[in-house]
Amino acid sequence: MAHSFINTSGNIITEDFCNQLLTETKAEYVKNKSFGEDVKKIDEDIATTFELLRERWEEIRTKVLEDQFDTTQLRDRWIKPFLSMLGFDPQYNAHNLKNNAGIEYHIPYRGWNSAEAPLIHMVHSSADFDTRDKNSRTHPGKSPHDLLQQYLNTSPHSWAILINGKRVRILRDFYHSITKGFIEFDLEGIFESASTEQFRILYRMMHASRFAGQFKTKDKPAGDDEETPKSSCLLEEFHVKSRETGVKVGENLRKQVRIAIETLGNGFAENLNPDEFDEANVKKFYSETLNIIYRLLFLLFAEQKGWLPVKNSIYARTYSVDSLRQRAEKADYEHDNNEDLWEGLKVTFRLVTKGYTFPNGDNINAFGGQLFSDERIFHIKSPLKNKHLLKAIDALCFFEDKKEKNLKTKIN
Repeated sequence: MAHSFINTSGNIITEDFCNQLLTETKAEYVKNKSFGEDVKKIDEDIATTFELLRERWEEIRTKVLEDQFDTTQLRDRWIKPFLSMLGFDPQYNAHNLKNNAGIEYHIPYRGWNSAEAPLIHMVHSSADFDTRDKNSRTHPGKSPHDLLQQYLNTSPHSWAILINGKRVRILRDFYHSITKGFIEFDLEGIFESASTEQFRILYRMMHASRFAGQFKTKDKPAGDDEETPKSSCLLEEFHVKSRETGVKVGENLRKQVRIAIETLGNGFAENLNPDEFDEANVKKFYSETLNIIYRLLFLLFAEQKGWLPVKNSIYARTYSVDSLRQRAEKADYEHDNNEDLWEGLKVTFRLVTKGYTFPNGDNINAFGGQLFSDERIFHIKSPLKNKHLLKAIDALCFFEDKKEKNLKTKIN
């Protein structure tokens, strides 16, 4: 199940776990007491909170969406009330924070009145989380995300919140230099579309109770052989469960890739004369089929990471592999004997090889290299029916849950 207003990166929390969190009824972390000793009917609380926040959103939506509030107004009229409804009591940090090395960071708020409360970095509604913030008091060369991430990586804090009123992002200490690690909720999308399901995930994921225990204690002295105690932070538990799910998905992907190779190979072979195929030709045919699989996996990854212009409507509708994934997800392709999708995919390959600039300035950067070289699929000249291509895409993007045979799980 795809959630259009939830974006995950770096496997901090996976989309698969979000699906589980939406429907979970038995786990301790969705029961009343996990949200607080006084909570009696959490499902009713979530529904009431959504309605109250949506009413407030309707009152101030124009000023938020058009960036009419200054930072103080945005904070007081929307961000603080939003956080309060999720159990937070935002407190102002009167002084810059110092990391383990003594470097100062301007992160003005924490979740409640405790030095161990999670940090909350509130920025203006016009601020992009991943664009350098020239107005930062301590790190004008860094984006809001990078500033907060660097502090998490060099302090006892494990989790933090970044919010601009339109979006909210949860960060964890994360040490990859290229990929960012976060789970992000599109508040504008959730409240504009009245998506109660995705708000339910947000509430269960982001309630203040989820952050309790996120502050790491100092390391034990050398020679202490006791096992490190399990973290009491529910977000950390969600992270661990997400990683466990990722391992299972990895095991399934190996099987799915084999299915995709066989599907494409058989599809191309429909138009080939077997008498012309000696052992050398078979090896070339297999190698080129495998190359197509690698291309598809790379493009799926690049689109998910935003390395390709997925927000450009022309690319998204006409050239993206994600558009093929959406068609495959409908599972109505078994009798589609047309051959247009493969021809369109070859156009995508050429655009990625040579690069392209759309009329509005959006770019497809030229990746080049051996992966997209024309020589890598030189011998595959035959057409391919849509049903074969979509079945291969289906295999690369989804696997069936063994426990629930009719439930497809998206491969992240």
